[in-house]
Amino acid sequence: MCGVDSNNSASFSGQGSGSRSTTTFNKAADSRPGSFHSGGNDNTSIPTSSKTKNRHHDTSSNTTDSSQGSQEKKLDTKISQLGLYGRQKETGTIRKCLEDLVITGKNKLVYISGLSGTGKTALAATVADSVIKKNGIFAMGKFDQKLRDEPYAGIAAAGRHICGEILHRKNSSEHMDFEDVRKMIIKNVGSELSTLAMILPEIEDIVGSSDLLAQDNIAGGDYGSNKERLNNAIRTFFRTVATFFKPLVMVLDDIQWADLPSINLMQVLMTDESSSNFMLIALYRSNEVDETHVVTKMMKTLDEKEKEFDFDTTKIEVGDLKMEQVDEILVELLQLPSYRTADLSEIIHRRTGGNAFFVLNFIDMLKNQHLLVYSKVEKCWVWDETEIELETIATDNVVDILKQRMKNLPKQMREVLQLAACLGANEVLEQLNHPLMKSGRKLSIFKRFNVIKAYDRNLNPDMASTLPVMTDKNALSAMKILSSLLILTYVTNKAELPVVTSKMASLVNTFGVCDEAANAYCFRGTFATDLRVIDAHAKFAKGIMDRSKDRYSKAASKMYIFCLMSYTRDIRWVQKGYEENYHYSLQVGDIQMALYSFMIDLYYALVSGHSLEAIATEARHKLKSLARMNRGWQIGLMTILLQGVLNMQGQSEDPFVLKGEAMDETAMAPASPFSLDGAIRIGSKAIIYAFCGNHQANADQHMEHVQNAAIQLAGNGIGFWFEVYTAISSLHCARSASGRQFKKYQRFGQQTSKRVKKWIAQGCANLKQLDFLLDAELAVLAGNDKKARQCYKKSIRTAEKMLRVNDAGLASERYGEYLLLEHHHGNKEGARGALTHAVEFYSLWGSDLKVESIRSKHEELLRPSIV
Repeated sequence: MCGVDSNNSASFSGQGSGSRSTTTFNKAADSRPGSFHSGGNDNTSIPTSSKTKNRHHDTSSNTTDSSQGSQEKKLDTKISQLGLYGRQKETGTIRKCLEDLVITGKNKLVYISGLSGTGKTALAATVADSVIKKNGIFAMGKFDQKLRDEPYAGIAAAGRHICGEILHRKNSSEHMDFEDVRKMIIKNVGSELSTLAMILPEIEDIVGSSDLLAQDNIAGGDYGSNKERLNNAIRTFFRTVATFFKPLVMVLDDIQWADLPSINLMQVLMTDESSSNFMLIALYRSNEVDETHVVTKMMKTLDEKEKEFDFDTTKIEVGDLKMEQVDEILVELLQLPSYRTADLSEIIHRRTGGNAFFVLNFIDMLKNQHLLVYSKVEKCWVWDETEIELETIATDNVVDILKQRMKNLPKQMREVLQLAACLGANEVLEQLNHPLMKSGRKLSIFKRFNVIKAYDRNLNPDMASTLPVMTDKNALSAMKILSSLLILTYVTNKAELPVVTSKMASLVNTFGVCDEAANAYCFRGTFATDLRVIDAHAKFAKGIMDRSKDRYSKAASKMYIFCLMSYTRDIRWVQKGYEENYHYSLQVGDIQMALYSFMIDLYYALVSGHSLEAIATEARHKLKSLARMNRGWQIGLMTILLQGVLNMQGQSEDPFVLKGEAMDETAMAPASPFSLDGAIRIGSKAIIYAFCGNHQANADQHMEHVQNAAIQLAGNGIGFWFEVYTAISSLHCARSASGRQFKKYQRFGQQTSKRVKKWIAQGCANLKQLDFLLDAELAVLAGNDKKARQCYKKSIRTAEKMLRVNDAGLASERYGEYLLLEHHHGNKEGARGALTHAVEFYSLWGSDLKVESIRSKHEELLRPSIV
């Protein structure tokens, strides 16, 4: 069997040219000195010194008393009670709909769309108090992605809410006679009460022991064949309630996950000619509803019937908050003037994208992590912007926040939430008869972001050989189903991937190992941020794989294991493994894994300095094979790689546009960092920009995109190279920038440099040359000429020693350019030597574009060195 041996030496033969590693970005862990902001006097800025470094210690003596605790509780209360910000127009629209409903009785249909967390539910809830004050009923129901096979789930939840409101008013003297309501429901619903009870068993509490309930209901619970009876029963019930409780407002959340019977019933309710005083507010995630979605079809159908059935339709789109609106929130919460909170608002807006849910959770996280503290001395909230920048990153935002909250919950609560994340909160709580069922909506937050407990940092690879073999039939079936979702969720919905891998790991721990187990631990390792944990998952997965007799499953396992091992093993060693697995996969008939191994191999060849001509030749040859096999998706990724290489070779009219022999990106849709091919396009251009000198475009257009692209490429370390090269461009731009732009560029470089150093400390063997290069660029910004010179030279020597001629060329070029600028008069002799070396390295790499570019730009300087 081909693989890696236990002492980490190579057991592969043959030549390779690339590899893949897995990556997610960890939070920066240490603090850096910086400007310390507060709401006090203008002279409260503390210079970089030990005072700043010891902020937590110095301020804690003033803030850890009851006053601090009191202020934190007040802030918690403010956050929980904070109203909608930046939604005046939307709020006015929905309230106007309610006013018209009350005045005219004409039914209303309101759609509220937007991304998750933008405040759709909160917007709908703004009319709740008004409805109740008018003696109406405001009922809410929610559809669950994991309960789509349960018909009418969301509408039934709203129906239970309505029943509860009716029963609550049973003994209230200020409202109409409960007996009148009960009698009218019995009269109108009549013989269909038993049918209604199938969906709303609570109806029995209202009508009592009526003979009608004893009649035969839907046989066998067959909702499909009795759809008309159910629709009629529910429609009549709602119509009757609306005659007593005016208005009746029903909110249905997440209708993008509604089952078809529910979609049909919504249309039935809105086209009821005998109904009045009814408002349906339907909420959906706009990014999950396209032109072919059933919700879109329902909307078109109801648009066509609006006039015929005399109801009004209103559509409200809820977007993300603007930075000014985020600042309004901070001003309200912290009770500070806007000019004090502006910079912090910019950080929060950038980190959260303006998502309302993210914003509030991010502020709460800053408080909980003592990055936002109340100072007894200053009598206001204070924070260190530099520390916040370094302690938080634009990736993992809310997941990290919620995971931290999870850690603070009792163990039993964490277990319930973990189960809820896998199976659906409502289903789990019903099975457990848990009292939290009443607070299920709060749990949906955790479920929505698929929060799972942190990976076991003490995973022992030796345990893989001691686990029993899985024999339980149900567990084996579950593993096969979940295994089939691994690649699918990786490509289409990474939010679901931790849930799948966590469930698989749980089955392995409970029932033992099987053929699919190794892959689960490989994918699980891609979400770790500590390279030692990643390496432990790789070894654990290899231990499981070695016990498998299924050669087909081994083909996939080997590739994934090398993805993880590429973090802590030399790339060229890993490349041999990829080439070996390419041939192994072909032998066992797994064409897909063979192609994956080949593509990853070539992408790593690009960043590790292999001959561009050799890469282009291999890519062209493989594209012909892919075309014969009709492998469209792999063709797309391979085409991006080939055109990027051709650009670096100078075989494109514009080096900064992927247009030429292989593809024409100008004829394609803009690259999205949230799709795999888009992420590859963005990352490939980040490399081209960095090497070819379009640093401004790289920094301005790609700084944010490349981080999202790296998330999309989690499990493929190529994404981290994309970000490093973008960081180099941003540090170049910082040289000529000032103010906020300077901070933005410098901050990106600092954060990237910090992660590189952390990974090297944890055993990464492939980033030392780039670590020195980032240090050199940061030293230039700091005005430390001596350190800059030393780091440039170290970067060149290290890259040359590692055979990374591409990085050696880049470092030499950067060093030469720096020497020309040094002290404003330049070191021409030193620059000539560095740029000459850059030309030599780029020639070895095969980048004619770079060779000609340097010679043209520095023609006079290099003329004596060129024969």
